[in-house]
Amino acid sequence: MSFSCRTTRRLVRIASVAAACTALPALAQANGACAPVFAAHNRLYDMPYHAVSIDSAGTDKALHGGKPKLAEMVLTGGVFYVQYKGKWMKSPLTLDAMKKQEAENIRNSKSTCTFVRNESVNGESAALYTIHSVNDVATSDGEVWISKSRGVPLRSTVSMDVGGGSAGKSRVITNYDFTHVQKPAVAQ
Repeated sequence: MSFSCRTTRRLVRIASVAAACTALPALAQANGACAPVFAAHNRLYDMPYHAVSIDSAGTDKALHGGKPKLAEMVLTGGVFYVQYKGKWMKSPLTLDAMKKQEAENIRNSKSTCTFVRNESVNGESAALYTIHSVNDVATSDGEVWISKSRGVPLRSTVSMDVGGGSAGKSRVITNYDFTHVQKPAVAQ
């Protein structure tokens, strides 16, 4: 299956929704409060996980009837898989390409992070941070819950203005699972 540039960008956005939430300035400029958020996100490239995202944006009403979009991602064995239009496939982007894209996002944005409080996510103790990011394309606000024992994101939310008019705002909620990770049956 081939992907258009728009589809590939959407898959990158879905695949790295936490990156949108944690698009942080270079470490030399980093707000000390962003360091745990940045570190937690970077751990996603080094361990298997299964993530489920729900995007409530109205940007694809013609395609989705105005219903929220569900996306699933799996990283296992160093390979990233995405579910697109109901079928699992290997991502058209390598992990190295995703890391490079994130590094570019980091260089081109300014972010601030604030520790809010300690909470529990599915029975696991987590630190909740808010993130405000601005770049030349968008402004986003998010939250990320980071496991206090494992230092990985457990849940994130990102709200972003996706354009005026009918497009409105996008709100993506992502939940991460690190225990029930299996390679999906990939479409050929």
